[in-house]
Amino acid sequence: MFGIEAVLVELLFKLVVALAALAAVRVSLMWFDTVLDVEPFKEWINDASDMAKATYYGMRFIAVCLVVGLALS
Repeated sequence: MFGIEAVLVELLFKLVVALAALAAVRVSLMWFDTVLDVEPFKEWINDASDMAKATYYGMRFIAVCLVVGLALS
């Protein structure tokens, strides 16, 4: 198993790990949403503009992906 089979098995394994990491990111972000259910933050996110919300959610997703990526590497 030193040819194309090894490459395919390694690729499949990395894809499975990446999908598991994305699932872990999604679960952790849902957990963050329940933890951050404090009133000042909840009021801010409800009253924030669309650009502010997009920036917050995007940066939060990138940060958690970086943490998970560093943990898996």
